[in-house]
Amino acid sequence: MPRLIRANQADFKPKPLFSAHTYSGTSVTDGSLERMTYSTIVTDNYSAWDNTNGYYLIPVSGFYECVHNVNLSGSTANWVGCYLVHNSTTVAQGWQRDQNYFDYTPTALKAIVECDVDDKIYFMYHGNYKEPGTSAQYVQATVQLVEFS
Repeated sequence: MPRLIRANQADFKPKPLFSAHTYSGTSVTDGSLERMTYSTIVTDNYSAWDNTNGYYLIPVSGFYECVHNVNLSGSTANWVGCYLVHNSTTVAQGWQRDQNYFDYTPTALKAIVECDVDDKIYFMYHGNYKEPGTSAQYVQATVQLVEFS
């Protein structure tokens, strides 16, 4: 759906935008990865986020900026792995290890992904390692259309 450019602002359809934070502690198993769900949805102007199944359903074809941040707080030598997945393809992954007891170690991913309508974006972590924390705003996810294709 292309953006309409007219003098009348009522004709303007905003670009898709999704933002959430705080991992809910509930995930959906997908092989060795866990799809994340969130306690706080800040914005989802196209109602494209499925918080039951843990994915963003692309409403408009284009190039999307996807950002995923996971903070690890745990005991020494714990690892956390976070993933950004487009349909079934891993676009980016990041790993961090908690070096000292109760370090707060961020792992952040950012990618521009070309998507078609009904593609899916998943924010995931590796299920064989440390689960992300559920404290307020330790985990954030954002998907926004940056350019129509």
